[in-house]
Amino acid sequence: MRIAILGASGNIGRSLAAFYSQDSRNKLFIFGRSITKIRSIFDKYNISIIGEIASYEDFSKYQYDLILNCIGISDPRALISGENEILAITEYFDNLVIDYLANNSEAKYIFLSSGAIYGAEFDTPVSSDSKFSIEVNNIPGNSFYAISKLYAESKHRSLPQYNIVDLRVFGFVSKYVDIESKLFISDLARCLLNREIFYTSGESFIRDYITVNDIAQLIDKVSVQDRINTPLDLYSKGEIEKFELLTRVREEFQIDFIIDDKFSSINSSGRKNNYFSRNYAAKSIGYAPQESSISGVVMEFKELLSLNI
Repeated sequence: MRIAILGASGNIGRSLAAFYSQDSRNKLFIFGRSITKIRSIFDKYNISIIGEIASYEDFSKYQYDLILNCIGISDPRALISGENEILAITEYFDNLVIDYLANNSEAKYIFLSSGAIYGAEFDTPVSSDSKFSIEVNNIPGNSFYAISKLYAESKHRSLPQYNIVDLRVFGFVSKYVDIESKLFISDLARCLLNREIFYTSGESFIRDYITVNDIAQLIDKVSVQDRINTPLDLYSKGEIEKFELLTRVREEFQIDFIIDDKFSSINSSGRKNNYFSRNYAAKSIGYAPQESSISGVVMEFKELLSLNI
């Protein structure tokens, strides 16, 4: 299969590149704003591909069976500083792919969306009946990320002639995690690598962490559909509460944690006490997650330690 990956320097992008490079039948086309940065990241993690590493200017030169758009901002600090740019960035690269589909309508386009599309507040998990609500006369900056995803998905539904699936990610864990990011899971991974105590606030929350294996499983289910144009929420075999996760990590890796409320988290797109989905529409095309949040975290953290980075 000929697979294009946009945003390959990011956490999900490089994880998918590494996953699909394991099958020699795949030819990968890796795109990013800096070829040098991509090569540096791939060298760091020993990711070797069969295919091309190119700039976005060359995107239209090749033929693809599957296009994975992993472009986005996941680091809360970067999201806050770049909130005024996220709408334009999302639209530009989305249009790049849609222009390609105009002449290559058989290709499958996977847009990595986000659970943030449901809004800023997650007092309860979302479901197929959830709604997005916003003050239209007072749109806050921390809503731009969700709006960028909502606009892209709306545009995709207006193009039913193309095979476009929006995969909404709520949480992701990988051995290729960016330990400099300020996501909770990145902070925890950094303490694991550095053998440091993990400091956190007393605030509890529930997360659903997906591994690349399960994302790829759903992508593969999409790729064999004759015609498909729909959003799908990603979910694991089971979500995890914050202190249950920390306790298990302490047991597995001997990394202790200390509760100190001065270590508050960055809520770049709203508070997410229950950031996971009960929308199981992906089951209809055969998706069956293999890992739970806790088994996925333990597995990926063990592989992270084996990388010796």
